[in-house]
Amino acid sequence: AISEGAYMTAYVDKDILMFERVHRGEIVLVAVNRAEEKTVTLPGSLGLAPRDYRGILAEASELNEGNYLSVTRTGWTLHLNKLSSLVVTP
Repeated sequence: AISEGAYMTAYVDKDILMFERVHRGEIVLVAVNRAEEKTVTLPGSLGLAPRDYRGILAEASELNEGNYLSVTRTGWTLHLNKLSSLVVTP
């Protein structure tokens, strides 16, 4: 699903891009930070079940350790370390 399917930008600012890809019922959410450590909290839904997500690349690089996405019924919080990424599959 990461390279195919429908693309939706979930969040973007000057340093962070977070997008979702959906293909044949499979969802992948990708967030990339090109700058300093940052935490973003916003209302709204992402299409993911409410819970805390650590990401499938957490062990791939020290930069990704500690990154998380916390989803609630009313919003979400994304934390990305400097120059890091988060890839979530529910």
